[in-house]
Amino acid sequence: MVHIFPKDIKSLKREGVPNSEQSFFRIINCLNDDWYVWHSVEWMERKKGQSLLLGESDFLVFNPKFGYLILEIKGGSLKRELLSSLRKNPQKSFGADILNDGEAIWSRDYYDDKGSFIRNQQLKNNPFKQARKSMFYFLRFYTEYIDSLKEKIDNSIYLKLNAKNSFPGNFNCGVIFPDCNFKQENISPIREFIEDMIFDASDMKAQIEWEKRNPNQRSKEAPLEIFLIYLFSMFKKRTPPPELETFFINMINYTIHTNICLNTWLESQRFILDEVNKIQESTLDLLDSKKRCLFSGSAGTGKTYMAIKKFIRECNKGSKTLFLCFNRKLSEFINNFVKTHYSGKFNENKINYKINTINRFFYSIAKKNLPEDRTKFFKEQLNQQNFEELAKIINNILKNRTDDTYKYNSIIIDEGQDIANEYWPIVNLLLKNPTSSVYYVFYDHAQLKFNKNFDPAKIGLDINSDKFELKKNLRNADEIIQWVQNETKLGDYKEYLGISSIKQDFTPIISDTLKNALKKALVQIYELHQYSLINPEKLTILCDKIFSFLPRENYKIKEKKYENFTYLTQEYALENKITKQKIKYSLSQTNKIEEIEILRNNVMNKIFISFNGIGTFKGLENDIILLIFQKPEKNNRYKFEKYRRDLYIGASRAKFLLFTYSYSKI
Repeated sequence: MVHIFPKDIKSLKREGVPNSEQSFFRIINCLNDDWYVWHSVEWMERKKGQSLLLGESDFLVFNPKFGYLILEIKGGSLKRELLSSLRKNPQKSFGADILNDGEAIWSRDYYDDKGSFIRNQQLKNNPFKQARKSMFYFLRFYTEYIDSLKEKIDNSIYLKLNAKNSFPGNFNCGVIFPDCNFKQENISPIREFIEDMIFDASDMKAQIEWEKRNPNQRSKEAPLEIFLIYLFSMFKKRTPPPELETFFINMINYTIHTNICLNTWLESQRFILDEVNKIQESTLDLLDSKKRCLFSGSAGTGKTYMAIKKFIRECNKGSKTLFLCFNRKLSEFINNFVKTHYSGKFNENKINYKINTINRFFYSIAKKNLPEDRTKFFKEQLNQQNFEELAKIINNILKNRTDDTYKYNSIIIDEGQDIANEYWPIVNLLLKNPTSSVYYVFYDHAQLKFNKNFDPAKIGLDINSDKFELKKNLRNADEIIQWVQNETKLGDYKEYLGISSIKQDFTPIISDTLKNALKKALVQIYELHQYSLINPEKLTILCDKIFSFLPRENYKIKEKKYENFTYLTQEYALENKITKQKIKYSLSQTNKIEEIEILRNNVMNKIFISFNGIGTFKGLENDIILLIFQKPEKNNRYKFEKYRRDLYIGASRAKFLLFTYSYSKI
């Protein structure tokens, strides 16, 4: 069966694709597995001295026996007229040589449900020109891309794929008019070979009739396949080398289609997130009267977003609300989100709210209530993770307070699995009323990274009557999260998001050292950025070692200062094989989320890539994750368990694309 991207028509319907494209999509299933078809291939091209050029191919078709085709789809009743004829007789519909189409105007007639004419509207683009434009874009892209790989692949293969600086197979374009009999209705003569480049309503009808026939009573090749093969045969025929199949498919999937899928993903994600929002809001509506809830959910099930929504709901009610989590960058993300969208409203209504990590929140209590020497002692215990002692200190402070300074009407906690068991009795002391105050906790036992002995029973909620399980993955492309599950045996899902990523091999790329793994990850970033035009903001490197713990001289890590903050960076300069320009990349580890944005917006001539530890990125996500981890030693149970959880946490941050790298030693 034909290889189709996306896999089924449901995706097209969800994205609001025109009926004409959906009609054509339905009939391509007649093709066999020699054929590859990509729908809605968006592309971008930068020409020297010119602005960014954008284009789209309705369908890109590839067959390794022949080459590639671009198909442009136009629905409705179409007309084509020349400017000269319009000047002489505005009412006359005139057909002419389509090749000489410089002064032609294409238009579409619109009819009501009863078939009565409503209006004629001019098309913005000539369908033949659109198809030719995309066809030559892919020709240029192929030749430039294969040239950039000259030093990376075997010379004999390069010569076969290069074909004297051109595509080694056949290429052409065609137009599909599924709603009108253009070839029959066009009143003036059209050159015969141009007419053969059109597949119109009469051909669609023949295709449908072919499909209805008994397999024993129909021709071997469907009308659509005959049309496509004929397009390949119209010009000088070339026999593609066997190596072209894998190369071309990978080129589309990993290089061009990365950007295509990313755009499709984002559009689909908006639609799905609307549905997810409705589901989450409905869930919170149903639980609105329930004051105490314990939510358990695997990575990507929407725990953090539900926690944020509950927090905002409580603030909107005027409740004094506390939001606590474990990861500092997650608390910064939530703080920034609230400041951007709600701080004006909250300040206007004098809403008393606080967002912090639990350790920082407890430290702020100690700092305000203890003398300097005791505060210093508290900080030392915090660094030593002596949670029993820390809990005693905070417990004494709270019990000696007679006011409600540290009493909250609502407490929302995310990342509950990483909060020390000793802290939970203290959290319960923060509730203004143990029975009527709102107390919501979200956790994932599989993401346990900083608390070895997490016990949900210690939280202070009933693990039977208060517990709710979130079972649908709402973040990741299906292929990513299913691979993560198979690889780690972690994550409990009953339902997936329903979005397909591109075909990827998630097997880790192996390096002997972390330094070499970083270099390989950077090469991937370079290719995504330069050839697929992926915005660097959509890329994040996650590593089981952060720059702070690596030998700086050996790894060429520098500490730099910008304005009022410092950051660690590892810098590279890579040459664009086509333009020969040096592109500077900075893998940057910042202390706060907003700092990487400040660098991107203000430091010129460098591409900043966010570098984070796996643990510090918990609760967060990005479109593309490059995950680097140390290969676990055989028979070392502790290190294997660490690897398993790092892989689960890190890989599940990737919404759309995931690249993995392993190393043996630092």
